[in-house]
Amino acid sequence: MRVCDSAVQSICFNCHNGWTQLCVGCNNGSVHLIDVADMEKLEVTPLTKPGMNTSEITQSAFSPPLTASVAWNPKVSHIVCTSTASGHVIVWDIRQKAMWCELFDNNTSRVASVAWHPQDGLQLLTGARRSPL
Repeated sequence: MRVCDSAVQSICFNCHNGWTQLCVGCNNGSVHLIDVADMEKLEVTPLTKPGMNTSEITQSAFSPPLTASVAWNPKVSHIVCTSTASGHVIVWDIRQKAMWCELFDNNTSRVASVAWHPQDGLQLLTGARRSPL
């Protein structure tokens, strides 16, 4: 099964709901949810920003290429976070299948990794290649 039109950059299982959901970040900036509960009929859902359809996601300046990292919230089953090569960190609400908020720092290069605080799920740590934590 082909999920992305480009290479998969990052992938993470949802630790909630019996580990049956994956979030996949692709080199073209697209983000997809995959329900793996039934391996014979995988369900793939693209995540998009408000007002953006799936064909626009790789062409928009607001959807930077290369989804560098994916991390599920350890406490809230419907929240997942992605980071991009241009320094954007996007928190997604998968119930709405849309962006909940977006964080950006003009002084940050590629956000190479994101991680939620494992005990409270409210704090988010990002790491960039050219700057300290």
